[in-house]
Amino acid sequence: MEGAEENTIRFLSARTAGIGTVAQIGTNQVSIEQATPTFIETKWKGESGSVQIGGFNIITDSSNQSTTINWYFEQHVSWYPWERLSTITNEKILGPTMEKSLDNLKQLLDK
Repeated sequence: MEGAEENTIRFLSARTAGIGTVAQIGTNQVSIEQATPTFIETKWKGESGSVQIGGFNIITDSSNQSTTINWYFEQHVSWYPWERLSTITNEKILGPTMEKSLDNLKQLLDK
């Protein structure tokens, strides 16, 4: 994950993998809510208390020649215009970081 090298990762749960794992990454608390071989759902709680759901869909082609990872975040907002506008800002901030993180993962797996 982009930026993980600069942040301390501390496990807050006895588990360090799979459902029930909770870790502090920088100022975010991340927990694994669901996990199957093809899907992982995480909950990210920021220092302000806001919660976002993150998901990873892992799609392997039938010949096992390639794997596609779809990573997304869900941000629940109210009807207030400033909350809706904040989603655009959030996308501009998170988008490049997520792309870089996926590029880092690809480079790691290609080794």
